[in-house]
Amino acid sequence: MRAGQLFWVLDHDADVASDMSAIHRVADHLSMPAPRFFAFAHRLPAYRGVMRLRAEEVINEREAAQAPFAAPAAGSPAMTATGGRVEVDATPAALASAGLSGLFEVGGGDG
Repeated sequence: MRAGQLFWVLDHDADVASDMSAIHRVADHLSMPAPRFFAFAHRLPAYRGVMRLRAEEVINEREAAQAPFAAPAAGSPAMTATGGRVEVDATPAALASAGLSGLFEVGGGDG
């Protein structure tokens, strides 16, 4: 195995210790022989434990970072992106083109 596949355990020692205890019933993971420790640790995300949650968080973050924003249709109300923020005019058409129409109710009001 490559070192990069194993060094993640250094950042998650408390989580690894918890999962080693709960899943493998290892009381002191630091006293294990290194080959056995890394063999067990490498498999922790396969079980329902803290390391599986951490792995899922990483996957979700990567997918979110790669997901493109929906582009407004041609002729749709203005959308501007500045400083990592997207601003949308608060009109029914703008909210719909930004994919936000289901989040808000737009009514006439008493004005």
